[in-house]
Amino acid sequence: MGLRRSTLTTFNFDVTALEGCTLPWFPGHETRGGFLNALRSVDEGLANTLHSGVEGGVRGRRSVMSLKALRLTSGVKWVRVEGGGPPPIKSGLGARLGFKALVEPGATGWFSVTILDEGVAKDAVMIIPSLMGAEVTVGPCRLKVSSLRIEVIDVARLLSEASEDWVGTDIYFHTPTYLNPLRGDARYKILYPELTALLGNLIATARHVTREDYPKPEDLASNAYVSGIDIKTPRTRSGNTAPTGFIGWVKIRPKDDATPKARKLITYLLKLAEKTNIGGNRSAGYGEVTVRIERAGQGSNNQRTPSQA
Repeated sequence: MGLRRSTLTTFNFDVTALEGCTLPWFPGHETRGGFLNALRSVDEGLANTLHSGVEGGVRGRRSVMSLKALRLTSGVKWVRVEGGGPPPIKSGLGARLGFKALVEPGATGWFSVTILDEGVAKDAVMIIPSLMGAEVTVGPCRLKVSSLRIEVIDVARLLSEASEDWVGTDIYFHTPTYLNPLRGDARYKILYPELTALLGNLIATARHVTREDYPKPEDLASNAYVSGIDIKTPRTRSGNTAPTGFIGWVKIRPKDDATPKARKLITYLLKLAEKTNIGGNRSAGYGEVTVRIERAGQGSNNQRTPSQA
């Protein structure tokens, strides 16, 4: 399939801590709140759009924003606060499950915001650079934006580079992930990587970004199967109204009779997910993934390779 030219716009913020503080292992809600509050002081209309989404979608509104939660890269000490055994992945935020961050003054880190709607992105490119040098409060942490980089991603290029000859894909879920059912009660959340729901979510995202038609999720899912899984559902603390999600790893393989077109579309959607996240609550950093594609001729490898996030 060919795609009309469409883009995603990502804003990458480098930040420096103005004072010492502590943060949970996954500060997704805190990062979203800090970013939107800082943006609201510059342009309330854009902040409200990124918070509430735009009209459209099966359930009335569709989010136009995904987020990679704050990563601390220096000046931080990780302290274990709860047990439960080792996390199912060895890198990215998920590797810090069960820890909290002790942040020193002057600590450095980054977070990013991706806008999925080209119209909203045009406004954002004019407004968000005003946050350069501004203070962003993430939970109890006062941070200063030290630099800002804007990346424009050509979605059609992701499709052109997608593989048809893959024999396996390893998907690493670094932050809590949950999927909405394709039909029925939207209050019900799927807390494991059910293939039809996963591809259905990605198809909906791709349709929103590209305005193109895609196969039905169940038809596309019939071309692949889950061949390995290792996930964990972190405990949800009292008072946290966000749904619980899973982190970990899953391996997907194509069926022998999968068509080249279906194979290519599946890897395209998964690589798109690295930019947009997967599942619900992406604007708070849920559903962050990285994907490793195993192509034909590379040899069978049933062992997972930790993926960097």
